[in-house]
Amino acid sequence: MAYRVIHAIAGRCRLHVPQLTGDRAFANRVIELIESLRFVTEVRINPEASSLIVTYQSSSITSAEAQEKFIACLQAAWLDNSDALAELEAEKIARTDWEAEAEDIGHQADEWERLGLPFLGLGLALLAAPLELPPLIVGTAIAGAALPWFTRAAQHAATERQLNVDFLDTLWITLQMVNGQYVAPSLKTSLVGSRAKVREEVGQTKENRALLLTDAATPEIKVSRNQQTKIIPIHQVQVGDQIWLAAGERIPVDGYILQGSAQIDEQPLRRATEPIWRNVGESVYASTQILTGQLCVSVCRTGVNTQSGLVAHLIESEPVYDTQIAADQAEFARHAVLPTLCFGGAIFAMTGNLGSAIAPLQLDFGSGIQLSVRTVILSALTHAAQNGIYIRSGRALEALTQIDTLVFDQAVFNPQAFDLPSSSNSMARLELARDVIDRFHQQGLDAYLMSSDSASIALPIAEQLGIAAAQTYAEALPHHKATLVSGLHSHGRTVALIGDSSQSAAAFPCADLSIAYAHQGEVLNNLADVVLLDPDLSKLVEAVGIAKQAMAAIYQNTALITLPNLAVTTGGIFFGLHPVVNVITNNCTAFLAEFVNSSRPLFASPTAAPAAPATAAPAAPATASSPSLQASPSPDLVHQVV
Repeated sequence: MAYRVIHAIAGRCRLHVPQLTGDRAFANRVIELIESLRFVTEVRINPEASSLIVTYQSSSITSAEAQEKFIACLQAAWLDNSDALAELEAEKIARTDWEAEAEDIGHQADEWERLGLPFLGLGLALLAAPLELPPLIVGTAIAGAALPWFTRAAQHAATERQLNVDFLDTLWITLQMVNGQYVAPSLKTSLVGSRAKVREEVGQTKENRALLLTDAATPEIKVSRNQQTKIIPIHQVQVGDQIWLAAGERIPVDGYILQGSAQIDEQPLRRATEPIWRNVGESVYASTQILTGQLCVSVCRTGVNTQSGLVAHLIESEPVYDTQIAADQAEFARHAVLPTLCFGGAIFAMTGNLGSAIAPLQLDFGSGIQLSVRTVILSALTHAAQNGIYIRSGRALEALTQIDTLVFDQAVFNPQAFDLPSSSNSMARLELARDVIDRFHQQGLDAYLMSSDSASIALPIAEQLGIAAAQTYAEALPHHKATLVSGLHSHGRTVALIGDSSQSAAAFPCADLSIAYAHQGEVLNNLADVVLLDPDLSKLVEAVGIAKQAMAAIYQNTALITLPNLAVTTGGIFFGLHPVVNVITNNCTAFLAEFVNSSRPLFASPTAAPAAPATAAPAAPATASSPSLQASPSPDLVHQVV
């Protein structure tokens, strides 16, 4: 059975258990087993988010032991083993003194390895000259602090049969001590350990934010459904329901206001500084709180499909490691080790100066860049989700900056394809879409239209959208759409397909990037790489803008790390610059890139709240006044009108 501990503090534990979604019997059994534990005070399950939240008496049991009990209950429920509960109850809850001592010692050992030993080595290095400390004592402390580098380098060499950047670090530390330099290597281990500590605290803050976003809902709520009003558990709320909310309550869904007005605190979702008034027709979002007023809200998205649920999902899953820029950087670092060793050896052979020969080994080959890439991409993905755009991964974000061709399935312009509300007619909807397409044309992107309708319907729509007749394809069946996208791709185009997940699914794998609207409130289950939560094509322009800002920040961070490090390395080789300057430069630029530049507000906030959908009749088809086209597309000619 799959599970993952998302968050754990004394008295509270949250686990992600995929089986909780859609398996009510399993969920009930889990609740029954965990509630029977004497130290447990409350058990809650969020089926939409596949999460289990347990609060318990922290004075009765340690966090680690509590997790073991909860996981045992999950396994027992999974196996439907009734004897497991009796076995759990038979165990003594109170831990022995030696168990408590062992746990405390383990925690202290981690802190000692990360910060204690490095700073001890730094202190001894600084005091070595005035106190005339034996080099063996100082060197032993520094070597102990650098042991993680030695271990990683050895493991990588043994398993991968090649040297990595950790080997360069260990060699640099060793040769610096051989050269009589103790402050620089001890300072390196201290600063790297400090950055790791800050990274851990930032990660814990993100986990706490994810917990707040997903655990903010009230347990039960008043709902109108099928002309009946009743009180139901929050996880049973469905798209299309109408819910009533009062002052002091947190909004548990994404939707739009049918009745009432309210002052809403959106800080948990958007980190807004001031409350915002929302009125009839405007959108409201899960995890935000009503300060004053009352609302009747029509539900558009629930659970993990809400903006806050998606933000929490992205924070927890961190889908940021699949970008091409990160892969290229890792490949460069992998191939740079041996040339760096050869370069250092050549310098020593020519000059006989060990200090100059060591300097290239301290070059940052990307650890700082990789970490800053992770931070920037996660910030961009969560910002996009906060504004109604779910970008599935770092690869999809990167692809948004590379597309040069847009292929639209006509379904995205048909309101009836989604039972979508609209206060405007079909013509106005197409005019808004044309504005978006014109903006992409101005950026040098080509646009194509695919339609399953006849040419007499497809061509007038293409004309209204500003798409040339030569780039319009009528009577296109699903496999024809896939052929068109593949043809464009084979001609060197980077293609984004904007379509409906059901009608365009066959062509999605052929595109470099697939884009779709959310359907019936479903986002995570959508097949597309990018999901626009509302039927608002202007969000695609916003998504591209966010992606470009993110990539610009990554390039800034790369320059911020690379240029100063090249400068001080050059100084160390040719001018005898002290290695301490190199260490400080290396770690300070990495810190600035990862925690400062990558965390600053990179993305402009939306100027207005998204318009709420409203129900409208299906759009009328365009008039059949266009010239006839062939009945079926030719797969061989990419630009042929069909």
